[in-house]
Amino acid sequence: MIGESKREEGFSKIPNKMAEEKDLEQKILDELRPGTFFKEYLKFDPTDQPTSQKTARCPFFHKKWQIRKGPPLILVDLTTGIWKCPHCGLGDMFDFYARRYKVPNRGSAIHRMAWEWGIDTKTNKGGV
Repeated sequence: MIGESKREEGFSKIPNKMAEEKDLEQKILDELRPGTFFKEYLKFDPTDQPTSQKTARCPFFHKKWQIRKGPPLILVDLTTGIWKCPHCGLGDMFDFYARRYKVPNRGSAIHRMAWEWGIDTKTNKGGV
């Protein structure tokens, strides 16, 4: 069929794009520590002990819900970048960014984070 070769070509690009996103994700993690990232977006509880796990008010709830029950706390591990909220679930800093800015998917969030934080998106493969 005529369209089959184009479709196969499109599918062959998917693994390359995923690999590029993984490389960029690792580059962001190398240049931007999770602690630095989360301190930019959350106000941590000052009474927390000096550990890598901090609590803050979860930023993903509406005021109407907060008035009735009070805001839930989000627990963030500043070394791994994993966060957990009893109502929102859990994720890493890329998931947090995507949810915070309503970015439709993780790949877009990775690229937008790199742009916002001034991280070079070009990968140096082949020593060029």
